Amino acid sequence: MSGYCEFTDSARKEYEKHAGCMDGIFPSTISVESILAWRDVCMAEYQIEMDYFCIRIYDRIRKITYHYMPLGTYREESFQALIDRLYEENKTDVRKLIFMDVREEELPWYRKLSGYHVRISANEAYSDYIYRREELEQAFERPGERYNKRYFIRNYHPVIRQAEISDGLICRDIVTRAFCGWHSCFSCTSGCLKDTISKFLEASEPETMRGIIVNSDGTDIGYAAGIIQRDTFVFLFKKNCRGYRGLDEYLQTELLKELPEHVRIINYTEDMGIEGLRNYKRRLAPYDLKPRYQVTVERMG
Repeated sequence: MSGYCEFTDSARKEYEKHAGCMDGIFPSTISVESILAWRDVCMAEYQIEMDYFCIRIYDRIRKITYHYMPLGTYREESFQALIDRLYEENKTDVRKLIFMDVREEELPWYRKLSGYHVRISANEAYSDYIYRREELEQAFERPGERYNKRYFIRNYHPVIRQAEISDGLICRDIVTRAFCGWHSCFSCTSGCLKDTISKFLEASEPETMRGIIVNSDGTDIGYAAGIIQRDTFVFLFKKNCRGYRGLDEYLQTELLKELPEHVRIINYTEDMGIEGLRNYKRRLAPYDLKPRYQVTVERMG
């Protein structure tokens, strides 16, 4: 489509330049690594308009097109002009613009738009869980968690190594043993997890990615990985094989140890409305929910 290019790793410098103009904690979905990891189900394109970096997604599962929040220095006049241009570009395909994963601090710019109906909605299930690093570290030293970790170490003699690009096949195998035996691939609505972790490793920069793989008796049994964004670590992936008591707590603790000292915030991704996952994240440690909003913009008249 006119003006848009395929979003690949070659866009990283421009992405980082525009993202660097913005303050605060980004949604867990807004990074080069996460966008490229999910490209099989969410085809991404980008263009630079009015000095904003605009990412457009075609969701192959839901059959809809939407934009992520534009990246750049928000100003009222330029933002109005940006929306006008995006609307004109897309009006032959859609009669409204949808912006996903918009932060609360961006909402006033949409409310100030003239000539448009603006609808804002949020789903708590897709809010990010934000923890202070020290509180999360303390949580994994509670008696129950500490006992489980010690049990795991005593019985399974784990060996840890840092995850690398070449570990994609190993992580795929862990997903198969941990998840796919209890799940039918045709029921996936978010893409195959095996492919997602492989693509994440391929897309990640060594200086920002942190990941570990745990081995016991010659078998890789779990991994955890994410990316560093300024003073925040975005916890994106964790998978542990069944039957290893304490492996989950061990993965959490050991990955936190890999983070540089300047990282003080942990962004734990959404619970997707899964009750068990929500309960797990809520009892981990004190947290803040960082809402991610959907904004629908439709021209008046």
